[in-house]
Amino acid sequence: MRFKINFSLLIVILIHCVLSNNLLFAKEYIKKIRDWTFTYEVSGLDESDRKLNIQSKFYINEYETGYFWATFPIFLKQFPLELGGYDGSISPINEDEHIDGPDVFKSDSEIPTFKITGKEGKFFGFFETSAGASGGGGYSITLVNLDSGVQTRFNQDANGELHIVKDNNNITGFIHNIYMNRIASWHGDFPYNATYWGNLSNPNLNNLSDTMFRNHLEEKLKVLKPFTNEELKYLKEHQDGLTCEYTECYNRNLTSMDLYDSERKKIFQSIEKLIVKVIYQSEYGTKLIPDELSFLSFVIYKRLNYYSDIDLIETQKEFKKGKLNTDISYLAAKELCNEATQNTYKDNKWVKVWETDPDYLQYVNKAKKLNLSCEVS
Repeated sequence: MRFKINFSLLIVILIHCVLSNNLLFAKEYIKKIRDWTFTYEVSGLDESDRKLNIQSKFYINEYETGYFWATFPIFLKQFPLELGGYDGSISPINEDEHIDGPDVFKSDSEIPTFKITGKEGKFFGFFETSAGASGGGGYSITLVNLDSGVQTRFNQDANGELHIVKDNNNITGFIHNIYMNRIASWHGDFPYNATYWGNLSNPNLNNLSDTMFRNHLEEKLKVLKPFTNEELKYLKEHQDGLTCEYTECYNRNLTSMDLYDSERKKIFQSIEKLIVKVIYQSEYGTKLIPDELSFLSFVIYKRLNYYSDIDLIETQKEFKKGKLNTDISYLAAKELCNEATQNTYKDNKWVKVWETDPDYLQYVNKAKKLNLSCEVS
């Protein structure tokens, strides 16, 4: 007996089986806490075919996993917590300090809550991470006070330190450090910005964040204290020894020194102080850096702000000829005005006006606070 196979029917049956299988295993898990809703969807047997939607009054995000996609958030059981990792990927180390999001969603357990020393109330929080090539990643933490409703969220460079700021043992915010290699042969981390507690539920806290950051530079790091004669000597020698390429400068003498050499340590400590002064002077317009260190300051400022359109070889030549305006306050003001203004066509000509986009209002307010006209008529 011979059988005739109907291939069209067979294909229909196979498609039906696949769809039925996916429908059979498709599940949706929902967890709610305060005004937050987490909707976790598993579409089939493939673990990479998953989605997570986070909805709250102050935060909305959608995740999906697969090749090159981000991981799901990790729910915290305490804060602060111990972190570790490499190459820009960082996450909590101790298993008793966190639980993976999918493990919460697929179980009968509730989202964990905890207490924070230095704050009143009960909290829940989650940790998000992003891995970048060559250490370019970081993480963010969201903390929600279930009693008061105050919500805080901050981002932190993976390799930089996080400083928790307290006032009489009450947490008021965070100073974020960023890590960078080869700023004129120096490597390490330094304060870059700040987050005031409650910023997620109250986005109008930029001024308090800025004040906290400024106080940290002035009070903790003594940025207003002038360089000693010995520090000036080290820095000028380092500046004179710089070899520059188009995008960066380095000191061959410094890189050839033993890692534990006491002179190398003193130079690095001096460069670190200069970096903090560059940040302060560019942020607040107060001149702290002597003119004889203007080129080294310019190199640091360029590296911090990722300027790629400035040829440092030619810049160094102009500096040695005494023809270079390397005032970083001027450069910072120019950069700030670019963010705070827009061009508009009026009366048959292009004129500058202040930005009205809400995303740029922080730059407008800062420019006005520094009494910058930014060529606005």
